[in-house]
Amino acid sequence: MKVLDCAYLNGRDLFAYAASDHTIGIVKEQVGMGGRRIQYLTYNKIYSKFLHEKLCWSSKHSLLCTSATNRVIYGWDINGSLPIFHVSRHSDIITDFIAIDELDMFATCSMDKRIVLWAMTSRRVKAVLQHKRGIRCIDAAKNMLLSVGFELDAKVSYIPPLKSCRPIRTNPLRVS
Repeated sequence: MKVLDCAYLNGRDLFAYAASDHTIGIVKEQVGMGGRRIQYLTYNKIYSKFLHEKLCWSSKHSLLCTSATNRVIYGWDINGSLPIFHVSRHSDIITDFIAIDELDMFATCSMDKRIVLWAMTSRRVKAVLQHKRGIRCIDAAKNMLLSVGFELDAKVSYIPPLKSCRPIRTNPLRVS
């Protein structure tokens, strides 16, 4: 078994991992007397027919999301074994997945040259941003989204709050 991705479930003091045996494991760290021996106890194990490659945790909504090889995003309750929801908007492999709790959104990027911003509660698409090439990774802080594509293509996008009518501004990132 190989671990494909892992995430610390902030606020729950648990770890989650996606494995090559089509499982999503939730474990709790237990430290022995004196702090020398560390064990990981299984909290829950979710079995799926699809291979899940990326994990994303929203501590605000206590929601674990995964992206699978079938290009579908699944939402899980970490205490259950069935997905709460599944959504799809990408036509190629999903390369990164982040939660933006400050804006009640999560964002996915893909080799299909798109970044999709999803509403955390309704799972509706709020915005789609384009790149010239496939997108390698994304990160967010406050209302800024940084995206890095292949072949040194990077952009900074300014995201207004969900209820705002202002458009998303995107600028190329140039480093000198």
